[in-house]
Amino acid sequence: MLDTQKISDRYIAELPYLMGYEPKESVVAFWLHADSTMSFAQRADISDVLEDTSNFVTVGDHNPRTAALILIYSDKTPSELWDFALELGDTIEENDITVFDILKVNGSEYSTFFLPRDDLDTQGVFTVDAKVISDIKNKYKDKEVGADRDSLMANYGCANSYPHFDERMESIVDFSDAVDDFIDAYEAYPDYSGSDYQFLVSLSVLLHNIKVRDEILIQINSLDREGIDRAIGLASEILRVTPKEHSAPIYTVTAIMAWIKGNGALANMLIDTALEATPDYNLAILIQVALRTGMSPSYWREVISEL
Repeated sequence: MLDTQKISDRYIAELPYLMGYEPKESVVAFWLHADSTMSFAQRADISDVLEDTSNFVTVGDHNPRTAALILIYSDKTPSELWDFALELGDTIEENDITVFDILKVNGSEYSTFFLPRDDLDTQGVFTVDAKVISDIKNKYKDKEVGADRDSLMANYGCANSYPHFDERMESIVDFSDAVDDFIDAYEAYPDYSGSDYQFLVSLSVLLHNIKVRDEILIQINSLDREGIDRAIGLASEILRVTPKEHSAPIYTVTAIMAWIKGNGALANMLIDTALEATPDYNLAILIQVALRTGMSPSYWREVISEL
């Protein structure tokens, strides 16, 4: 097993800066890739992962994943989370990804689930090294960390009430800049900084504008198979930062790409997830009907090409 005490200090200290806020009651995954790099992959509410652990493994990752470090942020004791942690670890390993450690994090303290169960709450509690915290703060000295996800999302029109979202979208007369943001991100992927959380959130928000979304679908329609793979990779980055309640547009767009690529099973799963988030999302309903009736994706391409 890797020396997780050394690497965990760094990633626990750095995560709030990568995300822009302090995670609460969350599950976070760091993937170790075949090229020996490690990246922050995704965050989800514990309640959502409890409902279906299989959905936690992100689709479309461009860089093969060999192992995972899982951080569970919670005020609960490790013993209370034991069964959940084991089920999550088993699910990840079923996808041929080795789980080299699962940690329960609360503030700067963490403990490992790889200890015997009887010792979980009394032994193996570590504290992030103060020097590591200082080094990370210095690295991100110009970046603010919000207190919670909702305050960060509100800045991008993604809060529950969408306080500035409608006004912001109505002000877009020429939405070419919005489309250009997607094109620039697509062309740079996977070499751009996938940890640019706020930029990815802004892309997710823009998909709530139907004109922007439809123009993106037109652009996707012109891609070849390799281009679709790249676009799905970018979409997976956007998915990991999008709250479930606001995820219908990005899940639907990703489902369409999976459908075009010929992966109907994945497309169905993504559409189901989109409709769980927003049951009356019209495009998702349309695609669900197309999938269930066996419509060929070539027909979709033909329709979109005429727009």
